[in-house]
Amino acid sequence: MVLQEGWKSLQEQTKEAEPSLPPLTEGESLLMAITIDEGTTKPPERLTEATLGAAKGLMEKLDIGRPATRGAIVKTLINREFMRVEQTKLFPTEKGKLVFSMTKDLLIGKPEMTGKWEQYLKLIGDGKGNQTVFVTKIEDFVNETLEQLKTQKIDQNNVNQVMESNKIATCPKCKKGIITEKSKLFPCSEEKCD
Repeated sequence: MVLQEGWKSLQEQTKEAEPSLPPLTEGESLLMAITIDEGTTKPPERLTEATLGAAKGLMEKLDIGRPATRGAIVKTLINREFMRVEQTKLFPTEKGKLVFSMTKDLLIGKPEMTGKWEQYLKLIGDGKGNQTVFVTKIEDFVNETLEQLKTQKIDQNNVNQVMESNKIATCPKCKKGIITEKSKLFPCSEEKCD
């Protein structure tokens, strides 16, 4: 019997559910034929922009964003290079993996947090929630998260790998820093170089 659906709970159930066991009591004897059905498991299908942000997509199931904003959220993640699209499928970038590794154990890295925020915003919209309380809790949350991030050990190899993937050349002005590409900007890594 399947006790927890795991990631399958987020997918549309297309085939009929397997029959469950009949009610059993402790000590009851059963006659049965046992067979082994060999097979292999396969991972879930890669998400696409549609299966992530469109109607009935994963973001809707997790109550992240509103219908009008979900597509824009996905586009922002792509534009900021946290994920890339290959033949309509979404893949995390090194930058996205790095951010995930830094936030996965924090509340900010949990989709449930955004879902709870959305629920409370709906209460505010319905006149049942308090905007001031919400903003105060968000401020407290941001401060707490920043403190947690300050104490984290960052794997410098991962940071270097992300930097290398955006590296263009040595800075022609200061001759020390590295020029990287950042969404229409090309900054130098040297703090004193402009």
